Amino acid sequence: QGNALSASIPLPKSHIRRTPSELQLADDMRRAEYEDVRMYARLVVGMQSQCLVSGYVHPLTRKSLQDILKTKEADEEELEHDDSNHDLDEDWELAHVEERDENSVDT
Repeated sequence: QGNALSASIPLPKSHIRRTPSELQLADDMRRAEYEDVRMYARLVVGMQSQCLVSGYVHPLTRKSLQDILKTKEADEEELEHDDSNHDLDEDWELAHVEERDENSVDT
């Protein structure tokens, strides 16, 4: 007969005691995910509202929305890869466009 080993019996996660730091980490991760979802919604809704008000989708707005969606769907490995290949020369240029009042008279 001899050295027969019995199979281990898996315990449900509820039986595993978590340390305070593990509990805090889990809570922090849930909170961060919640805040990410809120920020994603705010960005998308804000951009959508601007497009609806103006009746126009600026090409940079379209690119931003595509990048936001791509980031939302990406996993961590893809995001780390994208960060390491980021070229500062590809950043947007900021330009000032002076709004003109239709009722003003040029002098």
